[in-house]
Amino acid sequence: MTQSTGYLLAAIGPLFIGYLYDTAHLWTIPIITLIFVSVIVTVFGMLSGRNRYV
Repeated sequence: MTQSTGYLLAAIGPLFIGYLYDTAHLWTIPIITLIFVSVIVTVFGMLSGRNRYV
């Protein structure tokens, strides 16, 4: 289930970035969106990789 959600988001991502570029006619908003998503993914990756007892 998680893998299919990841593939779905990966397939929609380029279309969404292209839509943002077509709407704004600038690369600023799509790049800021990519940076924002990258920061969120990094934070969640660091949280999920913690050395904890489960």
